[in-house]
Amino acid sequence: MSGAVVRSFVCIPLPEAVKRTVEKQTAVTCREYPGLKWVGKELYHITLKFCGEHPVSVLEKFRKKAEYFISVNRPGTIRLRLGVPGAFPGLDRARTFFVGVEGETGKLEQLASLVESAASAAGMEKESRPFHPHVTLARTRRPERLELPSFTMDKPVEWDAKTILWLKSELRPWGAEYSTLQEWPLL
Repeated sequence: MSGAVVRSFVCIPLPEAVKRTVEKQTAVTCREYPGLKWVGKELYHITLKFCGEHPVSVLEKFRKKAEYFISVNRPGTIRLRLGVPGAFPGLDRARTFFVGVEGETGKLEQLASLVESAASAAGMEKESRPFHPHVTLARTRRPERLELPSFTMDKPVEWDAKTILWLKSELRPWGAEYSTLQEWPLL
């Protein structure tokens, strides 16, 4: 196992009720854009840090650093809500379709920064793009023009984030499979 390489990322999980709402809101869009590879609701999350592929020795250093940084700087519960749909890098040449996340995003950004610092201290590559809290809904290898749907909700979809998950991501022919490597409470 010492030579094993593991693909992983750190995220904020979404409650089941929020996942169901997002799935319901994207149902029509899924039919309009069948060429996109849609993410299953069980995989919805807010990525704080994509770690990439690393040997177990680097992951163990990261776990220790992250555990320390988070325990010393625990932000407490983070109040979040679903925002508006968007696309990276933009609507004209979209490769990733997402729904934004709003609320206490300053706390979320500080948390992402802590995780980034732990990753850097463990020898992982630093993220060059600015943090943009979102839930990825679909991806494509071929950029395409997207017309964004409007998410029409009766009331804001809000929740309290209480944990961080560090997940192993295994790519399979049918899609990614996630398993938990570590869970850290925010309280």
